Amino acid sequence: MRSNSASDSRYRLRCTACGAIGSDDNFRLRCEYEHKPALLRTVYTAEKFVPGQVATIARYDTWLPVLRPMDGPLGRTGIFHSSKLASKLGMPNLWIAFAGWMPGRNGTLPTAAFTDLQAAASLSRVAPNDARPLVVAAPGNSAASFAYMATLLSSPVILVVNPTGLKLLSGAGRIGPTVQTVLVTDGTNEDVEAFARELAASPALIDEGGIANVARRDGAGTILLAAVESMGTLPDVYIQATNEGTGALGVFETALRLVRDTGFGANIPRLILAQNAPNTPVHDAWSRLLPRLLAPKEETGKKPPVSNLVSRTPAYAIRGGLLDALVASGGTTVSVENEEVAAAARVFADYEGLQIDLESAVAVAALVQALKGKVIDPQQTVLLAITGGGRWLMRQENKPVRPDVAVTRTSSPLAVREHLHLRDAAS
Repeated sequence: MRSNSASDSRYRLRCTACGAIGSDDNFRLRCEYEHKPALLRTVYTAEKFVPGQVATIARYDTWLPVLRPMDGPLGRTGIFHSSKLASKLGMPNLWIAFAGWMPGRNGTLPTAAFTDLQAAASLSRVAPNDARPLVVAAPGNSAASFAYMATLLSSPVILVVNPTGLKLLSGAGRIGPTVQTVLVTDGTNEDVEAFARELAASPALIDEGGIANVARRDGAGTILLAAVESMGTLPDVYIQATNEGTGALGVFETALRLVRDTGFGANIPRLILAQNAPNTPVHDAWSRLLPRLLAPKEETGKKPPVSNLVSRTPAYAIRGGLLDALVASGGTTVSVENEEVAAAARVFADYEGLQIDLESAVAVAALVQALKGKVIDPQQTVLLAITGGGRWLMRQENKPVRPDVAVTRTSSPLAVREHLHLRDAAS
């Protein structure tokens, strides 16, 4: 890849397939050379992990692909050594990464979800002289996260949401004039992602890229940076619920950097990735030793997942994706039922005093199941990722959000660009 970007002094991008390395020209999402699909990874000039002084995600900006200042109440992940839950489970070395809102435990993410980390990093990745809006597929918590961060940082974004994402936007608080919203009224997660890609196919816009966006993954990876600051070492095991795979891959890639640093241990944490039945594409493929996902199928007679972990096309088989991360870390997957998720949410609230999102409860349920099944040693150092929770403490008024334009999944992106006053640049 070419090397002529202002980002070169801070970081460059390496292709996980061909190894080509180059600059981050124009928010690069993929390798310029012809080969099978592969993710890019960041390579930072700063080889050692040295956190900064501020108490937000900006503390880790030397290992974030950011080109703009990260100012304001961006929030951070709270890390603490579990006592009551650890005692109940017989796990003396259980640590919890609370990526939500619980100031008493240093969890200060402003929309109470770990997607805040992804949004802050992604918006700060846009070059300072680039005024084009970032087009974001935001069917879940990322809608509120990008709306909040774009308002805080005065960054232009166009959020493509489905009804679930639109509802979650109410948790963003005040939404500023730099945020525009496109509602795909009949859209699944995959429909929203497809429409966002088509909408962004204009020189007037930037495709945020989802999991292909290195800033999303590195932002999520700051969960592990916060953890090693408190723990002083890498954990033996890392447990998280996974949907499309951004969080798990971000932590895995950050672990690779920390191992190269040599100051926090020589071993990558073993990934245990949890999914909520019946939507378990990663677990289905991994448990069958398949190198690719099974074809999506309609489930009949089964209740849908209680969580919002509903992606049918996670980044599994792509080079640098979840399959590679599971193999490299000696990891595994766990499928949990709705009843287990509900029970896990109650247990966590009872023992840790924190109300968590159902997606986070999926990870707690997976921890319990893995412990009972002797998948993990109770004496190991385990980091449990709670990727959202604490909204009940925020005391903010949630107001319904009206989209700037509502479309169906078959609508014309060109018409949407015209409606959003992007006609000249789109034509």
